[in-house]
Amino acid sequence: MKNRCWSCKKWEQHFYWDHFQESNYRFVKVMNGDFTHKMATPIKFVKECIRQKPHGITVFCSESKKRWYVSCSRRSSSWGFCGKSLFKLLQENMIQKGDACVFQLKENRKDVVMEMRIVRAEEVCSILEESYF
Repeated sequence: MKNRCWSCKKWEQHFYWDHFQESNYRFVKVMNGDFTHKMATPIKFVKECIRQKPHGITVFCSESKKRWYVSCSRRSSSWGFCGKSLFKLLQENMIQKGDACVFQLKENRKDVVMEMRIVRAEEVCSILEESYF
């Protein structure tokens, strides 16, 4: 798989970004640092998936179905979640170092809505052990 040609790689990128439904757009953040003040999102995800760059988005947790309105900030080269609302989201869901959060775009019309699924650190470790060892 490492030695794929340039046109195969470009086709895969084209297929992923141009032919998947918006509801399939997602990214993963592994909580390996302090995300209580700001959490950057992958710039390619923002460019390709979020038409308007809002000042905030709605995030709901797949486990609790509770919703949070999370503030967003943008700079010339980055965009991400920020502020007290991000801290509250992480605190109320008991996000710990090593946990992984999967954010999936659910709605991208007037308001941006994302679902957050939490994979606890223990699960991440067991998945890695099964896959690599």
